[in-house]
Amino acid sequence: MSFTTVADVKTLLGIPVADTSQDARLAIIVGGVNAEMLGWFNLTSCAETSYTVKYDVDDADLDSLWLRQYPVIAVDAVSVDGTAETLTDYYLVNPQKFGRLRVAAYSSRIYRQAGALAFGRAVYEITHRAGWVGGIVPDDLAGAAALICVARVQTDAKLGFSSEKIGQYQYTLGGGGAGAGGISGAIGADGIPISARRVLSQHLRI
Repeated sequence: MSFTTVADVKTLLGIPVADTSQDARLAIIVGGVNAEMLGWFNLTSCAETSYTVKYDVDDADLDSLWLRQYPVIAVDAVSVDGTAETLTDYYLVNPQKFGRLRVAAYSSRIYRQAGALAFGRAVYEITHRAGWVGGIVPDDLAGAAALICVARVQTDAKLGFSSEKIGQYQYTLGGGGAGAGGISGAIGADGIPISARRVLSQHLRI
């Protein structure tokens, strides 16, 4: 249950399954990217997980708030200053769509049906489930994660070798810096391939 795996990255790099000489180093890169991406979504796991978070609201005109962990699968409980609220008084909005769509899947903003969330200061405690059902990340997001790993392999001057040959099969892991191409395509200054960034923009909340 992760964004990508060592096996996925080896496939993109063209490293034979039988060659495990670089697995330990690739595992470090893959583990780092998986952890980094979980942080982008404020998640502890790709799998559906329950989170309970308190939000200090101090704005009488506020009619919605962003849930910290996303994508949201469902909201299970809402309380205000310790008093349970009626869930039907609230609905979720998909952040990737314009307007207030009443949908629960892959959304992260909660609205109150009428009026502001609170008049004056109030503490909202919201329990919701976030992540992906079954821990299955969308294919495009998984692909983006693998591309980020490949980019880090390509730009890592300390990987340990530039080429290797096994029988009649030979492959090369090239170096390079920001802007380098290769399997992952053009890479931005932050080390994220532009192609991966396009995918991320469809999933991450700006």
